[in-house]
Amino acid sequence: MRFIYTTIFISLSLSQAVSAATDDQLRAYEAAKAAYISAAKEQNTKATHKAAEHYLETAQRAFEPWDDETTAAAKAYGQGLDAHKAAKLVKAGLRSIDRNSRLDHAYINLLEALGWNDTHKNLSQRVDILVGLTQLLDKTNRAEMATPYIMEAARYLRLDPHQYQPIYMPKLSAPKHTAQWGPGASGGSGMEFAGATWGGCVKLSFTVGPDGLATNPKIVGSQGSPQYKQEALELSPRIRYIPKYESGQTVATDNVTYIMDWTIHKVVGKNNSIYMRKKTKQVSSCTLKS
Repeated sequence: MRFIYTTIFISLSLSQAVSAATDDQLRAYEAAKAAYISAAKEQNTKATHKAAEHYLETAQRAFEPWDDETTAAAKAYGQGLDAHKAAKLVKAGLRSIDRNSRLDHAYINLLEALGWNDTHKNLSQRVDILVGLTQLLDKTNRAEMATPYIMEAARYLRLDPHQYQPIYMPKLSAPKHTAQWGPGASGGSGMEFAGATWGGCVKLSFTVGPDGLATNPKIVGSQGSPQYKQEALELSPRIRYIPKYESGQTVATDNVTYIMDWTIHKVVGKNNSIYMRKKTKQVSSCTLKS
């Protein structure tokens, strides 16, 4: 049996489907899709597994985008995998998300592995898959598709309110800085680099809804350019948490705070060269002005 995740490539672009796929490829795709749907209705596991593989391969050749049928086919194929292959799919999928590369492969990998988990109920691995799918779909601006996955993941987790951090945070703009110059240390008339203004930070308070998305954002403090306030408010609806789960359903959580940080540092390199470096970790606090 071929390891399907090495062959599948589903385009994220609808425009590619128009320009790249030939008529023969589209006809083959439609035929394979019909065969898969027919096999799935008959509930023949072996036939469905084989039809799903062929359907996904033709979708790759026709550059068809993700839809409900490709999602179902990937999960159907996954139900025919063994534990070892399912684990490899999970690792490959999560690694692709972390590297922000081959996200189409990551999506199919994780869906196939989720299909395996539908049957075998490996809860720890299942949570990893659900969170990974949510991050991937949020990253590719498919928040609505992501919501069912994160709401299911919430069923299996008990969250620590003191360590409540987002699982997805949209990328911030590059921090703005201005070099500062002062009299030369040697006492000469020349001007030397004396430092730089650092970016800034914005502290938000919001409600995490039952879908895990931030709502009703309010700025409770900030430092730096006013543009950071505007960007923080624009990006906040895309911040995703794992929602809390109580009494059989996900529920909203009020007064969640998060600091968006554009901090940069002055770094002295070799030969006393100066360059700026973005912080790699979120600050836990910064001097905030309301």
